[in-house]
Amino acid sequence: MKKKLAIVAHNINNKGGMEKHLLEMIKRLKYDYAITVIATELDCDCEDVKFMRIPIPQRPVFLKSMLFMIIVSVILTFKKFDLVHTTGAIVLNRVDVSTVHFCHKAYHQLGLHDRVKVVKSNAHRLNTWFQNHFARIMENLCYQPKRIPQLVAVSEHVKEELTRYFNYDNQNVSIIYNGVDTEVFKPVNEARKKIYKRKRRIPEDALVFIFVGGDWTRKGLPIMIEVFVHLRSTYPTINAKLLVVGKGDEKRLLSGLDSNMRNHVIFYGFQENPTELYNTADIYVLPSLYETFSIASLEAAACGLPIIMTEVGISNILAENGVTGFTVERNKHSLQAACETLSLNTQLRKEMSIKAHEKAKYLTWDRSYILFKALYKNIVN
Repeated sequence: MKKKLAIVAHNINNKGGMEKHLLEMIKRLKYDYAITVIATELDCDCEDVKFMRIPIPQRPVFLKSMLFMIIVSVILTFKKFDLVHTTGAIVLNRVDVSTVHFCHKAYHQLGLHDRVKVVKSNAHRLNTWFQNHFARIMENLCYQPKRIPQLVAVSEHVKEELTRYFNYDNQNVSIIYNGVDTEVFKPVNEARKKIYKRKRRIPEDALVFIFVGGDWTRKGLPIMIEVFVHLRSTYPTINAKLLVVGKGDEKRLLSGLDSNMRNHVIFYGFQENPTELYNTADIYVLPSLYETFSIASLEAAACGLPIIMTEVGISNILAENGVTGFTVERNKHSLQAACETLSLNTQLRKEMSIKAHEKAKYLTWDRSYILFKALYKNIVN
């Protein structure tokens, strides 16, 4: 008889790295465990998975988080499972394991507070402020070995944060990377890349950069825009384009740029499956202040793009200097140097493309599943 596993999360869908991770694990773990998903949303046709929907509003986020914590804490008090696995610090009960995709306390220590600065209204700003404080309070309450004996960090960076800010030893924090579907995200030949460019009315000889993600201030898109403007101004024959995949305030970002320069920055909004956009591009860039993993970076590497990123997430694996790309400092000068190097050296881009793909193809969802299955077995035993 299968053990009963409860997977607890706010949302499970294909719209973000954390949510995508949960979908991929549920698809695989359902053959080993009798899974009950406790969430506000489960965007998956998973047979043999019981869904306990928590009927609360998605907005405002602070109210959603508070209501979810109260309701699910009560449910878990009375309903028994062999294993309870949460995503982050979201309930007050003692649970067996929690996966940490974002450490709010570590991010707060950076002092940027951009999530409050860039919101458009006072009501939104207040909600964001409350949510940020609530998330840190919940981390302080929940991230204790007596409440959650085992944490799973999605990268070395996250493990270091958890052992620094909370009372956990190394053996109580495992590292299990997120993954990528290498059947979906894979390189294409030059002929196919040109077809994708023509489809989007991009010249075949254009050098295409791609930036993927929301939360643009944190992820460094304004810095990338500065570098891109300099690159086009200094090397007009390169015919550089910048694809931006993700939601944000386009008008605010491009204010101050002349109309001609704006034409070379192309916005695609949120894309559930950005495979073709990766395969349209030549170079992936992420000058982020804070990342715990960045599935987008892994997807880009799997598609054979050289990776330029700051020292965040799994940059130690994906952005090996001079091999698969460049790890840069979060400033215009450092990012500019890396972008110029790759822009001017076609052969280097080709070599890095091959090596980036080789690195990425070992970080699959199947590998993540095997590690979670082993972790569950140890906990049960």
